[in-house]
Amino acid sequence: SMLFGSPFSHGASLFKTSVLKQAKYREEYAYAADYDLWFRLLVASQPVEIIREYLYLKRIHPAQVSKRHSLTRKDAFRKIAANILNLINVSSSSEELEFHLDHVMLEMPVENVSGFLKYDMWMTKILKADSRSEFFNGEKFKSFVFANYWQEYYLKYRKELKGGQLIRVLNSPFNLYGIKQKSKDILKQFVNR
Repeated sequence: SMLFGSPFSHGASLFKTSVLKQAKYREEYAYAADYDLWFRLLVASQPVEIIREYLYLKRIHPAQVSKRHSLTRKDAFRKIAANILNLINVSSSSEELEFHLDHVMLEMPVENVSGFLKYDMWMTKILKADSRSEFFNGEKFKSFVFANYWQEYYLKYRKELKGGQLIRVLNSPFNLYGIKQKSKDILKQFVNR
């Protein structure tokens, strides 16, 4: 999903010249112009395909452009995140946008229970807004968030969740555990008190 970062590798991208001439890279998205381009191509319903095969190696080093210009790149990511959230009708405060940027796009892990709860509330807000705009496939979105983020945070912090917090998290749309696992977690919480 574009919400989590660029799904395409710039160095391995191929497309028709006519598409690039029409869409163009935009200078105001310096050091993230490719991500902006992919987003606009997807919004314009340009056919896109990902070949799930390693076709080149990427070298990571301290002097690479994305590291040297990380603040400029983060500003561009902020604009792209705002564009995506606007498209799916998510109204976000500057604090929410920064949270999205740090913990969703730049994948900084949440570091405590309150961060996990905030992550869950933010993802739920996006899911609800998307249910109205239908930009993403809701079920795939829930599965992606559960498998790549939510489950890890839940397993890490579930013992620290207090009564109401636990109930809220167990009822989260991203909690894809079955009723048996949810019941076990409730019982463990009350037995451990």
